Amino acid sequence: MLLARNSTTAAPSAAVLVAEQQGQLTGAAVVLFRANSTIARLYSLAVDPRLTGRGIGSALITAVEKAARSRKCRFVRLEVHEKNHGAIVCYRKAGYEQFDRHHEYYEDKGHALRFEKPLAPR
Repeated sequence: MLLARNSTTAAPSAAVLVAEQQGQLTGAAVVLFRANSTIARLYSLAVDPRLTGRGIGSALITAVEKAARSRKCRFVRLEVHEKNHGAIVCYRKAGYEQFDRHHEYYEDKGHALRFEKPLAPR
């Protein structure tokens, strides 16, 4: 069973979410929040490479969006390396749309694609 949950280290400006399966850590996400902003930033999302394609990334994205809604955010934004095709597919499938690009953003001079998703209130 996949479980994505807030860790106990949530703070006013950040939340760490973890995915576990059968007691083993399978992935994690870090989402950042700014005071007086309606935009949450998905800073990091990582899935155990041996377990890709099993819905862990999608479950973490859903948990990130839930955390953002609970803090009254209306959007989630993120950056992803232009060569990270698996992540790009996952984000697009979850409803994220590219709105910008940062040139030579990463250490390898790779470009970052910027994505955003509006969050409907629940």
